[in-house]
Amino acid sequence: MEKKELSKEVVDDKIIDTEEVKDETTQNTEAHKKEEDDDKKYDKLWIFAEPALFAYNTYVVFNNIMVGDGYLWVVLGIIVNIVIAVNYQSVFGRVFPKINQKWAFAVLAVLLFFSLLFVGGQHWEMLEESSVPIVSQILEEHYGKGNAAKCKEVAIDEEISDGLYNATAILNNGNKLKVVIEEVENNRIIVSIPQGQ
Repeated sequence: MEKKELSKEVVDDKIIDTEEVKDETTQNTEAHKKEEDDDKKYDKLWIFAEPALFAYNTYVVFNNIMVGDGYLWVVLGIIVNIVIAVNYQSVFGRVFPKINQKWAFAVLAVLLFFSLLFVGGQHWEMLEESSVPIVSQILEEHYGKGNAAKCKEVAIDEEISDGLYNATAILNNGNKLKVVIEEVENNRIIVSIPQGQ
C-alpha cells in the first residue's frame, strides 16, 4: 500500500492541508483557462458582429436624420455607436494583439463612409418613387385625364442645393421631362415641371 504523505501548514493560526490547496489552485487555473478560451471564441464572433452592428446602427441613425424623425433615436444611436467603437477597439486588441488598435477605428471609419453612401442613395430612391404619381397628376391636370401620358419613372440628375433636385421623368409614351423636386417640412415634397417643355 502506498502511503500518501500529507503536509500541513499553519497560516493565520489555522492548520491547512497543502494538498487541498494545490488541488483548489489547479481547479481554479483550469476554470480560468476555460473561461479565457470561451472569451476568445466570443471575441472572434464579435470581431465581425460589432462592425455589422455599427454599420446597421449608422444606417438607422442617418436614415432618421434624413427623414427628420426620431431625434431621440438619433441621440441614442450615436451613444450606442460610441459604445460599440470603444468595445470594438478592446476586442480588436485581444484578437489581433500584434496589430495597432487604431486599425479598429479605421475599420469602423470605412463602414461609416459606406453607410453614409448607402443612406444617401436610398434617400434619393425614396424621393424618386414619391415623385412618380405627382408627375402623373400634374400631367393629368394640364392635358386632361384621358389625354395625359403617365409617368413611369423619375431619376434624380443632381442636387442643386440642400433639399432641391433636378430630375428627369420618363413617361409611358417614351418622352422625357425635366422636373424639379423640392423637399419641404413634414416629409413632404413639391414636384414642378419647368415651362417650355
